[in-house]
Amino acid sequence: MKFSVLFASFLAVSASFAQTVLMSNGSTTTCSADFYDSGGPASNYGNLENFSHTFFPGTSGEFIQLEFVSYVSGPADQISIYDGPDNTYPLLFNGGGVLSIPTYVSSDFSGALTVEFNSNAAGTQAGWDANVTCCASPQYWFPDADGDGFGDWMTYLYTCTPPGAGYVDNADDCDDAALMYEDWDGDGFGSTTPAGCGSYDNSDCDDFLFTYNDGDGDGFGDPMTLVPCGVADNTDCDDSDNTVGSGIINEYYIDADGDGFGSWDAVAYACSAPPGYVDNSDDCDDFSFTYEDLDGDLFGNPLVMVGCGTYDNSDCDDNLVLHMDFDADGFGDPNVLVPCIGVTDSTDCDDNDGSVGSGAMTAYFPDNDLDGFGDMWTPPFYSCSPVPGLVDNSTDCDDWSITFADNDGDWYGDPSVMVPCGVYDNTDCDDNLHYFNDNDGDGFGDPNYYVACAGVLDSTDCDDYDNTVGGGAMTAYYQDNDADGYGDPWWVFYSCFPVPGMVTDSTDCEDWNYDVNPGVPEIPSNGIDDNCDGNIDESTAGHEEQSMNFRMYPNPAQTEVNISWQSATSTVIEIISMNGQVLFSGKHSAGAITIQVETGSFDPGVYAVRIYSEDRNALNKVLVIQ
Repeated sequence: MKFSVLFASFLAVSASFAQTVLMSNGSTTTCSADFYDSGGPASNYGNLENFSHTFFPGTSGEFIQLEFVSYVSGPADQISIYDGPDNTYPLLFNGGGVLSIPTYVSSDFSGALTVEFNSNAAGTQAGWDANVTCCASPQYWFPDADGDGFGDWMTYLYTCTPPGAGYVDNADDCDDAALMYEDWDGDGFGSTTPAGCGSYDNSDCDDFLFTYNDGDGDGFGDPMTLVPCGVADNTDCDDSDNTVGSGIINEYYIDADGDGFGSWDAVAYACSAPPGYVDNSDDCDDFSFTYEDLDGDLFGNPLVMVGCGTYDNSDCDDNLVLHMDFDADGFGDPNVLVPCIGVTDSTDCDDNDGSVGSGAMTAYFPDNDLDGFGDMWTPPFYSCSPVPGLVDNSTDCDDWSITFADNDGDWYGDPSVMVPCGVYDNTDCDDNLHYFNDNDGDGFGDPNYYVACAGVLDSTDCDDYDNTVGGGAMTAYYQDNDADGYGDPWWVFYSCFPVPGMVTDSTDCEDWNYDVNPGVPEIPSNGIDDNCDGNIDESTAGHEEQSMNFRMYPNPAQTEVNISWQSATSTVIEIISMNGQVLFSGKHSAGAITIQVETGSFDPGVYAVRIYSEDRNALNKVLVIQ
């Protein structure tokens, strides 16, 4: 069998002058070879073989392709193929017996493939016949089972030539078994535009507008029922009765534990509160009672329930912090709080020794990264003398990583200046100058692409991939997600030409809501700054919206970002992609809040982080990197 198959192969070899290579220890540099086991075209391989052979491409910059014509070995005799110049590189294939081995192409920068073969002493078989060629531009191809032009990211082929119908060159499909459609407004109803990841529904009449069901045909929609083609109004108090029209629709929140505080994760829109719902969303845990803790000692007042407090209700005096006095000398341990039967003094240097009393106490904090800056998120440890491993400040935003000063705001840090809250990169050549990427080497830089060094100071290149196009008059364009003509000031891109989906205006304060922008009138009593003038319902309430400061670290982020803020009222936090998709949302109670958001699943890029309450709004951005 091997002889007859390989006899035809010899004819092809003699016609194309392909090199013949037998399995052995060593390497071959070629772009045309017939590769056999150690027995060659007509004989079996031997017992107790242990060979490793590497093929390097005969043409610089190309990649080895290995295509098996046949393969037969004993089940315990194993062939292995590695993606690189030796067996420390990724294993592509391993097996023995009668096999149909796929065609493999190197993806290593060397362009090499390595083949190993091991046989035992139990007998031999015909071995193999394979063709070795070179490939200039191998590519990943992804199956497109539903024929929508978007490939399945779960599987792929890596080949020198397109595999033909049923494969595409992208892996953008979230569900390759069904068609999906763009859903720009996020209402669950898609447009007729195909998308790799979107909605299965393609019935939306206007994909930039929420519409609501008008069951009774009175022109007022049910706020609880989105439909693809309905009415824009969502103020119907009873959509089954056309004599009941528009009303003041309020949000009501489920109150599972019956404490009078609602949970943000179950909301109902109605003209009056449904049973089991309340008009606030202040509950942090809607399955447990929590108690007011005015003095912050984690012991709560048993007489006052709150939406977000402490689970403990044993405090004897919630306006007084008490400390353990274990040695009964009248001086309390600053690191041990008690709800009752304690002392107000917190200066005991050793609460196990009654002869050691009051001293000058200092707050110490962990310094895990040994940069001299203490962890701001860890409660202090009080002591009369320095504590090994702790420092006397709490300024470090990320105490597990060293960060560097970024004076010019280009995300590249000064390697000579460590700071408690800076950037992780320390490659900036001059932290007082912006360098811009000059990809085409024409001396004009891309204004949208900072580099740490080896860039240019000019930022006026209209096309940084064409050195015949130099500096030009650059215009700032802003993302207009809701297509209302007003741009988001946080999403800027510089260009010499108009950018689709972007505008030159940067005054939109809510770029995911078509009905909120500087060009619309303020609607009274809806709790929204409709016209983006910085005031909420100013025509009736005069309620001025204020800013809110918050901190994020690390930024840039890889696997997670920590976010902290403080508010006197409950707040909502959202992380939003450039296309307007809300990737993370949460509701939090009043007070000082710190959360950690996993970003490992986010695509690299810039994301908006928005925190808002009934009278405050803050917006910042975080860069996610791989």
